[in-house]
This record gives sequence, structure tokens and C-alpha cells, in this order.
Amino acid sequence: MPVAPEHAVLLARGNYPVHPAGEFDDAEREVVAKYGHWMEALAAGVLAPTTPDQERFVRAARGEAEPASAFEVAWAKQRAAVAAHGAPAPNWREAKQRLAELLNVKAAVAAVEAEYTARRAAVLDKVRAELDAVDAAFAGRMQGLADALARAEVEARAVVLAGRSSVRQGDVYAMFLRERVTWDGAGLGEYVKDHPEVARFRKVGKASVQLRYGPPPERRPPQALGPRPVQALPPAGDPPTEEPY
Repeated sequence: MPVAPEHAVLLARGNYPVHPAGEFDDAEREVVAKYGHWMEALAAGVLAPTTPDQERFVRAARGEAEPASAFEVAWAKQRAAVAAHGAPAPNWREAKQRLAELLNVKAAVAAVEAEYTARRAAVLDKVRAELDAVDAAFAGRMQGLADALARAEVEARAVVLAGRSSVRQGDVYAMFLRERVTWDGAGLGEYVKDHPEVARFRKVGKASVQLRYGPPPERRPPQALGPRPVQALPPAGDPPTEEPY
């Protein structure tokens, strides 16, 4: 069956860090190296399964079924090695390649946006005088109505807040939200040390990555920066056209 775009991106990535302590045969090692990024995303719920086999893989990865297929067995061995020995060392080379690719795409987006902005400005310049006249004619009316709308929203919120109940009128729905309860995370962390029974109420969310653009705030000596940055990307492989599993 055709491959969904979000699946194709991870299927084409390859070079997944196979755990050196895993008890793999050659075929299993190849499966993890080639499809590890994709299997990891399926197991974590980042990708939704699109075939019955993929649905069973997810169940096996979550411990709801015994691993049976080559994919399920290989991934179970990878996770067992991680659980016993910790995650393998970060693949700095691949991470830098992906960031370099990200910057290339971002530069292409910026170039197209700049061209679009310039061409749009050239068209607008031809009718700028007419647009300025329309703006001047409507500015006062629009500002007055904006102020009236802001006052009406404040008054409506105040009435609903006082009544402590949601209200609908036509196409507007004023939803009353009760007071939000928050906890001091640092204080609870200290409390759990003396009351470990409380830890069962602790929920841990998924790890995530935040991307920030621009130069780093400080320039450290090159030897403190880890592996050298990748200067060129390897040729991209052809995207898969069929689901491998």
C-alpha cells in the first residue's frame, strides 16, 4: 500500500543507532539500523499505524503481545538492551546532518518568502494611493467599533464570572473555567523523598526537542563543542513507495 508522507520521512532516514549490547543476528541488526527511527515513532505513538501488522507491532512494543515478526523481535531486543545497559551514545554525526538539512530547508523557505514579499509589494505599490484612501475612510469607524467590542467583552466576562456558569447566546459561548489548581513541583519532589508512597501519583510526560534559530549566545573554544560540524550532507536516498511492514 502507498506510504503516508509522515511514515516515508522516517523510513528513508536509516542509520539508527543499534545498541552494541543487543543480542541480534545479522538480519535483526539490519532491521533496527534501517527502520529503527520508524519503529521508535510507531512504538511511541508519534506515528499512527496504517496496517494490521503495524498495529500488532505497536501492541508488541507496549508489552500487550508477544513479539513474533522480525520487526517485533528486533525491536524487543533493542529495547531490552536499552533497559539493561542504558541508551547508546548519541549519534552526533546524524544529529548534525539533520540540523544542517533543517537549515538548508529554512534558507529555501526564507528565499521564497522574500521573493513573494517583493513581488506582492510591487503590485501593492500600483494601488497604494487607493488603499490609503480606503484606510483613511474607515479608520475612525473601525477603531470606534473595536473599542466598543472590547468593552462589551469585558462586561460579558464580568457577568459570567460572577454567575460562575457557562452561557450561550446565539453564536457566542462564554465558557466559565473554574479556578486552576497547581502544585509546587520542587516542593513535592522534596516531599516524595520522605513519603515515597506519593510517587505513584507522579506522571511523566514525553521528552521533546525545542528548536531555536540564530547564533549561540556564547562562543566557546572549539575543543569544548564536541564533534566537528558536518560540512556537507550525504546524497538523499529515494523515498520508499511501499510500506515495508
